[in-house]
Amino acid sequence: VGVSGRILSSPDGANWTSRTSGVSSGSLSKVIWADTQFVAVGGYNDIITSPDGVTWTSRLSGAYPDPSLQSVAWDGSTLVVVGTNYQSSNVILSSQDAGATWASNAIFSQARDVIWADGLFLATGYTSYTYTSDNGIDWTTNSPTGIVAPGYLSFIEWDGTQFVGNIANLVYTSTDGIAWDAIQNTGLSEYKIGFEAMAWGDSGQAVGVGIEGMILLNPSW
Repeated sequence: VGVSGRILSSPDGANWTSRTSGVSSGSLSKVIWADTQFVAVGGYNDIITSPDGVTWTSRLSGAYPDPSLQSVAWDGSTLVVVGTNYQSSNVILSSQDAGATWASNAIFSQARDVIWADGLFLATGYTSYTYTSDNGIDWTTNSPTGIVAPGYLSFIEWDGTQFVGNIANLVYTSTDGIAWDAIQNTGLSEYKIGFEAMAWGDSGQAVGVGIEGMILLNPSW
């Protein structure tokens, strides 16, 4: 997924086909697989779903004013989406019917990413706070420890045993989303924007990607 609602799909990772998303403005920010369908979010209040990555259906969130949706997560029964509107207020949306209807459950400041792992939704954003929930509806605002200020976690991932985040040149890990340890200096300038996403292979190889085509590899954390 990407700019101007662009979606590409591939059966093998080598050959890609452009698909019609129905999103004409703004960028799609994230796509996940949730049980029986893909769910993509972004643009201006755009939530779209697809059973096959080819045919996409628009879903109405009911959020107003239209937020720029940033991220989506799924716990097996509840979808959670976070986004920012033009008033610099952030909304968190949840759906318990596969994205057909949505409820606004909380408003907190500057959410950027959300993930479900180890029985917990964890959201981070453009402030020093993190947000946790065990059901996607009731949220707790946390003041994380161990993070060098100023800065915010540019993304969050789960490596199979712990949450992983990044601020500029430092990689952090946490088991609960509250207490964090700086475990590695990536070698980037401390003033450079950090990773946008990270993933792990079966061998434990970590790959981090960011702006300007940045790709960094690490065998393990």
